[in-house]
Amino acid sequence: MQSKSPVRAVLTMKRQTGAERRLHPRYAVNPGLPKVAVALQGLHKQGHELLQAQMQNLSTGGLCLLGDRAVELSQVFRCEIPLPGLPVGIPTLLQVRWIDRPPDAHAYRVGLQFVF
Repeated sequence: MQSKSPVRAVLTMKRQTGAERRLHPRYAVNPGLPKVAVALQGLHKQGHELLQAQMQNLSTGGLCLLGDRAVELSQVFRCEIPLPGLPVGIPTLLQVRWIDRPPDAHAYRVGLQFVF
């Protein structure tokens, strides 16, 4: 499996204006099954305010969530990704990269990037 160098990846993204700019393919979460709820906890605020959202898809670079309220661009969250059938999840940090609320929708699509 060959990976792109960081320089080549950046150049590729710049050339693809208006086209698909993703570096990693997306995979639907549990195709054919109900979506998985993911709880995000903001790092900036006191307390344990949780955002409940459903994971839409996942890649090696991040994931897309569908939530019922807005978050801030560049906000960092601690997230625990559940593993179906197991009592443990995978803890990770995620940063908000984009937010989309389609017209007449009651939910927000949020693109998050893994922070390592």
